[in-house]
Amino acid sequence: MGEESQELLRRVPLFAELSGSELDRVASVLNNRGGLAYLDGNWDEALTLLERARQTFKKIGDEAEAAIA
Repeated sequence: MGEESQELLRRVPLFAELSGSELDRVASVLNNRGGLAYLDGNWDEALTLLERARQTFKKIGDEAEAAIA
């Protein structure tokens, strides 16, 4: 896993106390980084990031984005 993705995943727990709109942005960043990892052929990294995005979208009740992530 790339250093940027590892750092992002390390910091995600720090965002646990954020509100819904802020978590929406965190989930979007995770989703975007997962997409980039996928395009770069880093399958394990992509899966990890996209799963975290899906979990975060579900946490804020955004089932549509969770289904896409």
